[in-house]
Amino acid sequence: MEGGFGHAKVEIDNSRILHLESHADHFSEVLANGPDLVLNVAILILGVALFSFWRWVGGRDVLLCSALLISYPVLQLFIDLSKLGLISVPFPSSALVYFALQAIGMAVTVEFIWTVHGLRLLPLKRLAQISFVVFNAAALLAYWPTAPLKFVSWSVVSAIVAAQVFNVITFAVNFSVLFFRKRNRLIAAALALIPVASILGLVGIRTSARIGPIHLAYFNLAFFLCEFALFFMLGQRAWRAWRARDELRVEFEAAREVQEQLVPPAVGVPGFEIESAYVPAKHVGGDFFRILPGADGSVLVVVGDVSGKGLKAAMTVSAIMGALHDYPSSRPTEVLAHLNRVLHGRVGGFVTCCVTLITTDGAMTLANAGNPAPYCNGEEMAVEAGLPLGMLAETSYAETCCQLAPGERLTFVSDGVIEATNLQRELYGFDRTRAISNQSANAIAEAATQFGQEDDITVVTLTMESVKAAASAQLSVPSLSI
Repeated sequence: MEGGFGHAKVEIDNSRILHLESHADHFSEVLANGPDLVLNVAILILGVALFSFWRWVGGRDVLLCSALLISYPVLQLFIDLSKLGLISVPFPSSALVYFALQAIGMAVTVEFIWTVHGLRLLPLKRLAQISFVVFNAAALLAYWPTAPLKFVSWSVVSAIVAAQVFNVITFAVNFSVLFFRKRNRLIAAALALIPVASILGLVGIRTSARIGPIHLAYFNLAFFLCEFALFFMLGQRAWRAWRARDELRVEFEAAREVQEQLVPPAVGVPGFEIESAYVPAKHVGGDFFRILPGADGSVLVVVGDVSGKGLKAAMTVSAIMGALHDYPSSRPTEVLAHLNRVLHGRVGGFVTCCVTLITTDGAMTLANAGNPAPYCNGEEMAVEAGLPLGMLAETSYAETCCQLAPGERLTFVSDGVIEATNLQRELYGFDRTRAISNQSANAIAEAATQFGQEDDITVVTLTMESVKAAASAQLSVPSLSI
């Protein structure tokens, strides 16, 4: 009997083993770089969130902080993903991308430090900027495959020196702010962490750790802690600023409503067709006008401009409107003298004003305190310009008398029309203003606004009606009986 043992045939697939080993190595590489990937993705998310918040609240420091939070993790993610083979860029191109991203991050770091601390150390800032330019240029030359060998060693030394100059400057600036200034100390402490890892590496101290298969770079951890602190502090500051601005917006809206009641749109007066347009440069403005009909059928037109813009100018306007209320005289020179006495010592700047009294027969008396002269039928009137209001305790004003015929139009403009400025920094000017001065108030204001508004814009037009139209207007006014 023949007996024997069967023989099992074992085939070893070397390619499969190599493939499995490759997958294992790739998995180990992903696991080792996992913390860095997570940290950088988290920083990038913080940066995008802060940038979105900046679009609501504004602020150069918030914008630069968001750029800082975006630029560095993009660079680190580019490195990690290249190591893992998830992105593949030829070597010369990858070197250009790497050093370009690094230069952007270092430039943003310098701008952010100087902005957030309000520093005026311009020579030190220029040295920091030169150092990061030299570092990236020298490092790129050292890595470039076709670079002459004799330049490589010099490039390496130059890159190391420039990098540490940059680190020392950024660390020293934040360190000095931390201990010698009374603001932004937490931000300075956070920013001082960033160059520490690089400085420690220069003196031979280990800058990374391995916990089992996981690799953790101290620089990335420090940068994450720093950027998280910056995000929290600047986000909190931006939130408070946004809340304050929102509350201020509500207050400005209330002030605007009050000003609309103090300076209401002009309405027609029997015998006169009157139009007005008022376009403040901000929520509230410093221009003003008042149409005061007299008991004898005359009309007093007061048009003026407070120097400056915004709430302070609007408060001066309210004082002027109060001073005009129930003032007994309608003589232009006396009205200007009265307003001058009221405003002297109460305004930081000055007030220009033109007062015009027109009777039912068209007799017109003008007095001007530095305001643009009015236009009559498209031509600028020859009116003597006196001293603006509020500059001297006592001053006198000259009167100009002329006749306004039925159908003729009188146009008053503030300097916001004349001083409108386009993108080429060209003024709207007197010639353009004169050319459109016979148009409606809204058309004139719209033309100046579209050209490029720089200041409050006010336009008041007055057209004297014919005797027949005036009589008809008088008859159409209902009488009141008790």
